[in-house]
Amino acid sequence: MKKSFDTTQLAAYSERLEKRLFENSHYQAAKNMVLFSSLPDEPDMTAILVHALDSHKKVWLPAVIDEERMEIRRYLGAGSLAEGAFHILEP
Repeated sequence: MKKSFDTTQLAAYSERLEKRLFENSHYQAAKNMVLFSSLPDEPDMTAILVHALDSHKKVWLPAVIDEERMEIRRYLGAGSLAEGAFHILEP
């Protein structure tokens, strides 16, 4: 079960996540990243997605195919997203 956070807490967690990730040597060396599109009650991944693309990393996001299958698709920027299953943005 997910823990509920208010918008202030989520913003603070998102900023801490970004800072820790951007300073991480594995992130810095990575050529490919598998990330996720955030729901409103999850840390905001927007800055991480933008930073990864700006750092010339290939970014991949999950997409729901049906009730039993998912696939990873290339993320090419916010314009490449459409609402998919469960109202989650997918490439």
